[in-house]
Amino acid sequence: MTLTERPPARVEPAGVPAALAAAARAAAGLATATAARPGSTPRLGSTPRPVSASRPRGLATEQRAVTGSTARGAVPLGVPAALAARWDLASGFQVRTLHLVREGQTVLGVAYTVHRPCAAYEKVAGWWLADPAAGPELLDAVVEHARAGGAAVVKVEVDERSVADPAALLATALAAGFEELPAPVSGAPIPPGPDGVPSGLALWLDGARPHAAVPYYRQTTELTGGAVALATALAAGGDASLLGRREELDLYREVNMISGCDPFGLAVAAAARGARPRVLITTPEPILLEGVTADWDRDVRAFIQRDFRARALAAGLAVETREFGIAEVVAHVAAGGTALVLIDQHPLLAEPYPHWVTVHAVRGDVVVVHDPWTDAHLGESWLDAADLPLPAATLDRIAAWGEPFYRAALLFPAA
Repeated sequence: MTLTERPPARVEPAGVPAALAAAARAAAGLATATAARPGSTPRLGSTPRPVSASRPRGLATEQRAVTGSTARGAVPLGVPAALAARWDLASGFQVRTLHLVREGQTVLGVAYTVHRPCAAYEKVAGWWLADPAAGPELLDAVVEHARAGGAAVVKVEVDERSVADPAALLATALAAGFEELPAPVSGAPIPPGPDGVPSGLALWLDGARPHAAVPYYRQTTELTGGAVALATALAAGGDASLLGRREELDLYREVNMISGCDPFGLAVAAAARGARPRVLITTPEPILLEGVTADWDRDVRAFIQRDFRARALAAGLAVETREFGIAEVVAHVAAGGTALVLIDQHPLLAEPYPHWVTVHAVRGDVVVVHDPWTDAHLGESWLDAADLPLPAATLDRIAAWGEPFYRAALLFPAA
C-alpha cells in the first residue's frame, strides 16, 4: 500500500479468514453479515440477547486487578507466554483485570480486559481457554463485572496476537448478543504492521437508544489529530470524503499553526466545505501557547490564530467568546448535532497534551466520542478510541487546557 492509498474498507481479524468468520457466525446461529440498504444508516447498540446469569454446577469465576506485569499474573494460570507477552504491552495507567473461570482449583480459562481510566467501557484484549466449553461462562463473568463497575459497553478485540482461538471467541461473543462493529477506515498508525487491524464486537449495557454509526479514522501521524477530528465531524454530517491519508495531510496543512490546531482554523476549513459550525471559546486571547518559549514562535502562532479568527468572522460563522459549560455541548449533541472539543489528554492517557476529539452521540449520562489517537505501543487498538464512552462528568473534567484554563469547542448542526 502506498502512503496515499486508503486502507481497505473491511479488514478481517488476524488469523480469522472470511470462511472461518462465517463459520463462527453459523456456529452462533447467525446469518453472515450483509450490507446495509442503500441510504440507510447503521445503528449501534441495539437491545442484545441477554447473557446468561446462571452458573454451571462446580464452576466459579474470579477477578484479579493487575497493577504490575500482566504476564507475571497470567502465565502461572496456564496462559501461553506468547499471548501473555502481548497482554503485557499495557502500561500502569490503564485499568487491567484478569478474569478466571475455574472448576475447583483447575483454571479452565482466562480473559484479560483493559480500559482507559475515567472511561465507561471494558475491552476484552486477551482470551485463553483450557476447556472451550468454559467460554460462555468466562464472557458472562466479564460482562457482569463491567456492568457492576458502571461500564456502558463491553468490547471484544479479535486478534490472533492476543487471543488463543479467534474464531471461537468470535462465535462465543456473537452467541452472547455482541454485535460486529464496522471496520475502521484507518485503524492503526502508518505503517500498520504485518498483522493488520483487529476486528471487534460490542455489547452495550446501558439500555439507551441505539446511536448512528460514524466512520472511525485513526490519525496516521502524531501531528494530525485536529485535522482528523474535523474530518470525522464532517463524516458524521454525511461527508466522509476527507477520511483518507492524502486528505488528512492536506487538511493538516490547511489548519495547522506550526504545530497544533486552534478552533478558528478548524472552523474556516469546515466552512470551506459547506459546514457552518458555531465556535465557542472562553478567552479572546490566542491559545495553545503553553510551553512555547521563543518570542518569534509565540508571535507567529498568535498572528495565525488572529488571522484565522478574522477569516471565520468574514465567513459569517458565529463566534461566541464567553464562558460555557459542557452541559451545553452535551445538549447540542443530544439534539442531533456533533461537536469538536478541545481536551487535556492526561486523565485518559497520562500524556499532558492538548487534543481534539469528536463527540457524536449521547447515551443517557454518557457521551460517545471518536478519539483519533491510540497508544498503539501500549496495546491499544481502534476499539479503545472509536465510540469511546465518557461520562459527561469526565468530559467536563478533561475539556479544559492551559493555566488559567480555557475551553474551546465547535458545534456542528444536525445533518
